[in-house]
Amino acid sequence: MSFEPVLPKSTYVLRIAAELKILPRQVESIGVLLAEGSTVPFIARYRKEVTGSLDEVAITSIRDRLIQLYELDKRRATILESIHLQGKLTQELKERIENVETLAVLEDLYLPFKPKRRTRATAAKEKGLEPLARKIFDSVGKYKTFLTAKNSFPTQADFPLKNLDEVGTAMASSIDLGKAMQQRRYDDRREEFSCHLPFQSGRLKINLAAAAVLLFACLLGFLTFQRNQVYVSEEALWQDVIAKRPLNPRGHYGLGNVYFGRGEYDEAIRHYKEALRIKPDYVKPLNDLGLALFQQGQWAEAEAYFREAVRVMPDFPGTYNNLGLLYTRKGKFKEARDFFEEAIKISPSYAEAYNHLGIVLMNMGKTDEAVKSYEKALAIKPYYAEARNNLGNVLAQRGQWRQAIVYYRRALQDNPDFAGAYNNLGTAFAGLEEWPEAIAAYETALKIQPDFSEAKSNLKMAKGRQAASR
Repeated sequence: MSFEPVLPKSTYVLRIAAELKILPRQVESIGVLLAEGSTVPFIARYRKEVTGSLDEVAITSIRDRLIQLYELDKRRATILESIHLQGKLTQELKERIENVETLAVLEDLYLPFKPKRRTRATAAKEKGLEPLARKIFDSVGKYKTFLTAKNSFPTQADFPLKNLDEVGTAMASSIDLGKAMQQRRYDDRREEFSCHLPFQSGRLKINLAAAAVLLFACLLGFLTFQRNQVYVSEEALWQDVIAKRPLNPRGHYGLGNVYFGRGEYDEAIRHYKEALRIKPDYVKPLNDLGLALFQQGQWAEAEAYFREAVRVMPDFPGTYNNLGLLYTRKGKFKEARDFFEEAIKISPSYAEAYNHLGIVLMNMGKTDEAVKSYEKALAIKPYYAEARNNLGNVLAQRGQWRQAIVYYRRALQDNPDFAGAYNNLGTAFAGLEEWPEAIAAYETALKIQPDFSEAKSNLKMAKGRQAASR
């Protein structure tokens, strides 16, 4: 993670000092030294009189937070300028954007105003071809028999529209206008797929669950307007696809993803298998079928599908990552390490694989290597709460409770709903015998995840220890 040579703002200084419970002058001095090009080890070792003898962990936390705040303000300025140029920046919206404290919320506010990607449909609209598309749309009933009989689109001779010099271009562009309204964005990576690992006292969240599909009914396309009411949900979309085209593997795969996201693994498995029956070398359902079986504890069958996915597509890093998770769960850490390293070799910016590799290295007793792996994950993905939580676990394992608390709190800034980090924060406070803080952290973990058995046990222990100390 690099630090841009920019002096820290006073607002940054005060905020970071309050968050880390240190003096503002310490934050400001470290910010100046970083802006001058000093490294964290150099500052910790040779500028103790300026920093108040802060160690590398604390200085790194200050550096990372300065970068985070700087990048947030930089992005904020860009977004304000973009919305202003669109003529849509109201005073209320400006105040909301200026008061945002996280990049995720900032991007959410910007989303309705974000310029759309330029497509052939956009160009067609700019050329004034939208009226033609609407005319076609309104004329669908009239020409439906004609289109079905000829199994093709009308030509200039067939279509009763006059005063068009470029009917061929117009037709192609109108078709694009229809297609543009039908595009569906689907993130094949799964989110929030959680599994317990031997070292962590919280939960490791792996970005593997399916993202929601955003659907637009076709306003300007051919013969699709009657389906608008059908596409009221992702599930309805894929059911409609399968009803009309039972041998469409993409339809079965999409519906399988819907069930996977709900935790209905039997139904997900059924549709993944149907997709593979139709198209045996379809790598995505091979991989995701393995995940569904993994969730059900059917490890041998899950591994078979993962390995088949590797055979079909040897350069698909996600499958190697999933094999690594499977072998981590089995306690075969050397093999798991090899799989994570292969995923990283294929995709060097795979932050999740670096984080999972760090967990395996910790279980192998290679703490220093694990720390480097976690830090690499954070360099790629600065707001990666799980990796920061795991660095806190390293410090906690060493008995460095105060430093661990800094990392757990940073993880919770990036992901306020991270129950595992609250549980770990409680454990750090318990290590310092600060029972009220420990109890509060455990209770928050249980508010987020009421069935978190480890947090329940820890809360009971903390309350007992608090009562005994009185």
